[in-house]
Amino acid sequence: VAKYGFAGPEDWVELDTSLNPNPADTMWALRMNVCLDAACSQTMNVFASHWYSAGGNKVASYDRQASQMAAFMQRAGGTAPHVLVGDLNVWEGTARACGENPTNIGLQRLRDAGYVDAWTLLHGSAEGFTGMTNRSGCGVPIGYGYKRPDYTWSLPNFAPLSIARFGVVPAGDEAPSDHYGLITEFPRPGAMPDTSAPSVTLVTPADGQHFEGGSLQISATASDDLGVARVDILEDGVVTETLTDAPYEISTALASIDGAHTVAARAYDAAGNMSSSAVHHIVVETPESGPVVTSPDGDTVLYAKNATIVGGKWSVVADTTAAGGARMWNPDAGVAKLAAALEAPASYFEQTFYAEAGQGYRLWLRGRADADAWTNDSVFVQFSGSTTDTGTAANRIGTAGAAVVSIEGCSACGLSAWGWQDNGYGVDGPLVYFAVSGTQTIRIQPREDGISLDQIVLSPEVFLTNAPGVAKQDAMILPMTVAGPGTSVPTSSPLPTANPKRALATPAPAETSAGGKS
Repeated sequence: VAKYGFAGPEDWVELDTSLNPNPADTMWALRMNVCLDAACSQTMNVFASHWYSAGGNKVASYDRQASQMAAFMQRAGGTAPHVLVGDLNVWEGTARACGENPTNIGLQRLRDAGYVDAWTLLHGSAEGFTGMTNRSGCGVPIGYGYKRPDYTWSLPNFAPLSIARFGVVPAGDEAPSDHYGLITEFPRPGAMPDTSAPSVTLVTPADGQHFEGGSLQISATASDDLGVARVDILEDGVVTETLTDAPYEISTALASIDGAHTVAARAYDAAGNMSSSAVHHIVVETPESGPVVTSPDGDTVLYAKNATIVGGKWSVVADTTAAGGARMWNPDAGVAKLAAALEAPASYFEQTFYAEAGQGYRLWLRGRADADAWTNDSVFVQFSGSTTDTGTAANRIGTAGAAVVSIEGCSACGLSAWGWQDNGYGVDGPLVYFAVSGTQTIRIQPREDGISLDQIVLSPEVFLTNAPGVAKQDAMILPMTVAGPGTSVPTSSPLPTANPKRALATPAPAETSAGGKS
């Protein structure tokens, strides 16, 4: 309903439901030119839509409807300010909810067309999206909002000022709707856009600071020519607090968690402009447990969420099943598998670690595929100074060479939640060597999208011939360890022995529609 009415006729597009179980249950997209004042001297296009699909062709049907929606808005909206509001019935993720798999395709069509999601733009991964409510057996507690059907999208040059949900009821209570509502505020079209991002500086803790337990104070300063809307505090890459007023500081228990951690701050203004502070690295060694950052066996265990560089479509998302409570995720956008690594990829993440020259390391990753699909389970892994066992440069950053890690370790083996795999497919992969001792960089870029990673292991001894965990339904969270000069490692790597994880593996070089791939 528009307060001042409409300017001109509406424009309808029927979306493709031919793949749905009931194609006659039609879905539509609507464009209306809405008056912005009583005289209708200013107008703006507003789009509304309802998507729906089910059955075996659910993902393909949502993809068609989303593609049609994006094309409609580009054609009828152009580059002028316009918005989309709708019950889109799709939600992204890696885990099933209430018997349903996430749909990791439809929203990406809107992103690919240049549109931004108002909620994630202003609130990131913070809770508060619309949610389906009061479904028996669904949500935690039962009846709590368990997925996200409703959205507001706009062009980046017409960013929202605020978005909030309403109609929220306690879990289990009767509600006027099975959805929460959304109210999104936009600037009046034609106003001078705000393109200047705020500035933000992380004050405490200091970069490189060591702690021995207790709590620590995280504080930041932020400023903007038109005002700071909020400051997010990030611990180990995850937003743990959102502050809307100065002073931007919190007390956290991070200093009581052994290991290496990162702290940062992000500032936003009302127009959605964002800037990030420098990332500060801290080390925690509690007296009760002693130092945990150095491995006596020369093993390195990295948490992907602590990546020092994150680019492209990779992002850190909260996940209670992941190491450190978060995983590195590259969402499924239906992109075809790459034949080779890219010399200068747009999407990748990096971390640093210590390695000894001439020492063989077994590489392990723990990962999971969106919807447990074999088309979403592999990455390319490269290093700054890696070699073969003969000293020949191999799988180097900046080249097309890379080790391949597929979480499904053999053809048609299947996937289920988290699983460990190395850089072999049905067999043990080659060990990784380094030309010189010292700090090395690992870079991971997608071979297929739709994959999440949480732990990276480089082991010269402990996990040389056996995986840290199992290939399916794994729950192994290793403590973060970092090898360093003087750590005890074998003088030469023993030849790999038969690995129990390979016992049922049947290598198959051909990719098949039934599952599995080379």
